[in-house]
Amino acid sequence: MAFRFNFNQDDSGIAEEVNGGVVPVLEKKAEMLAVAEAVELEYEEEKLQLEDVAMETLTTSEGEEVKYCSAEDIQDRLNQEKTDSVIVRANSSNSDLIPHVYEGGLKVWECSVDLTHYLSGLKLAFRGLKVLELGCGAGLPGLYTYCQGALVDFQDYNKEVLQYVTMCNVFLNTPPDHGEWCRERCGYYAGDWSMVLQLLNSRNKKYDLILTSETIYSLESQQSLLSCLQELIKDDGDIYVAAKTCYFGVGGSTQNFQDLVSKNAVLDVEVVKTFTDGVQREILHLKPKKRS
Repeated sequence: MAFRFNFNQDDSGIAEEVNGGVVPVLEKKAEMLAVAEAVELEYEEEKLQLEDVAMETLTTSEGEEVKYCSAEDIQDRLNQEKTDSVIVRANSSNSDLIPHVYEGGLKVWECSVDLTHYLSGLKLAFRGLKVLELGCGAGLPGLYTYCQGALVDFQDYNKEVLQYVTMCNVFLNTPPDHGEWCRERCGYYAGDWSMVLQLLNSRNKKYDLILTSETIYSLESQQSLLSCLQELIKDDGDIYVAAKTCYFGVGGSTQNFQDLVSKNAVLDVEVVKTFTDGVQREILHLKPKKRS
């Protein structure tokens, strides 16, 4: 087996559309908990203990590579070592979503791949930029900017996802013997968006670039996400949101998110890319409105 963890607690590995856009949900009222408090996690390379890791590689449209761990490998290891894992529970229930507990962070979602390709095509100078990826999961878009020299903070609702997925992927994209360098360039924040926003605001964090993929499917959480985007972006910063045009049976869509952005009147928003292969998907570009 490729992984050994030591924490105290399709063939490509890319998740495509399920049931015509409906995100499978595990309904458990007992798990509808209060919003998760925000916590910053330490990157501890020695606890990852990666040996012969089963690795996938995403090659961008510009020929650049982003490496990531095989979801099946992580899942198999967790099944053996961590029976209390929320990831294991979600998988055993054939669910990608346990509300307020686990939100599909093990999988590499299609829109995160779209966004990674799009960022590569922009050919921006990412070196030295401060980047935040919200709802990161595997973190491919953030990892791409990290490989290009950006300083990246990764956020996910679930602490396990950051420990067992995101950090492992950062490791795979870090040069050998650069653990300290990696710790200085990446941060990891777990918790609900509203709580993470409070934590990042308390540290006066502002970002040049904010990225997020597959995070607008729930109408009830869109305002919380938008608050993060509005408050954490620099005045001259850029935001990219990658999502399916409509999440059938769940409620969210790119149109109702754009309507919410317009209603809040803090950011400008436009569709910069539409994908029509398979389920229709879009990338939205948001920027702070210019002050008069």
